[in-house]
Amino acid sequence: MLLLVSCNDYRKIEVSNVSINSVKIKSTTKATLEVKAEVKNPTKKCISLLNAEGMLLKENKDFILFSLADTVTLAPGADMTIIIPVDGKVVDPIGILSSGLDIKSWNKDNFSVEGAFTVKMGKCVKQRVKINNTPVRTILDYLRK
Repeated sequence: MLLLVSCNDYRKIEVSNVSINSVKIKSTTKATLEVKAEVKNPTKKCISLLNAEGMLLKENKDFILFSLADTVTLAPGADMTIIIPVDGKVVDPIGILSSGLDIKSWNKDNFSVEGAFTVKMGKCVKQRVKINNTPVRTILDYLRK
């Protein structure tokens, strides 16, 4: 699922307890989600999530277009809870209504992600990682290991 060509220290990073912390509605089709996660960075390098963009698919149909709202950086040796701001734009309003407005109640098995993100670790070259139609449950299980 994830492939970084160099800077293998990224494998030491631990992510757990990923959840949606809050949802701020901006309009009838736009919102900002705050994704909360506990992260441990045992390396001696800063790690930054510079960019993330893609599509949340519901039953293999475009559902929500998303992008990282702001860079997230984790200091060397950090063991902390971080907030990842994600902007979303609904491309299927009927899908939102049929799913219900309570995001936490959505069945994760109905959703997958297509997209990419860019990570920088220390002085290493930036790495772009692609995710191709990967089930949300698989991503969450991977992050919770």
